[in-house]
Amino acid sequence: MLHLDPDNVDMSRAVCDISQPKSDFYFRDMTRGGRGVACADLSRHITRTGAVGDGTLATAEKGKVFFEIIVNTLAQFLREFKERKIEVVAEIDITHATTEIH
Repeated sequence: MLHLDPDNVDMSRAVCDISQPKSDFYFRDMTRGGRGVACADLSRHITRTGAVGDGTLATAEKGKVFFEIIVNTLAQFLREFKERKIEVVAEIDITHATTEIH
């Protein structure tokens, strides 16, 4: 938000909340680099404050870098997805499907 709309960011309310569990696969740290399994949990389910990371270190410049990386990566994904050939390889009967995990 500091990059896109700095007048509506109250940095006096920024908090540092680094309470997410450490994992080599399950991560929310966008500064880590590389590829992994990113999960779209609601932040209020994983932190006490709803914040993820140290918001007190936020700057418009950092926000711009994140924003550009996210937009470019999403654009790459959408281009790839658009070109992807989707082929039906099997018909699956889901009339008796269950969401129950055993």
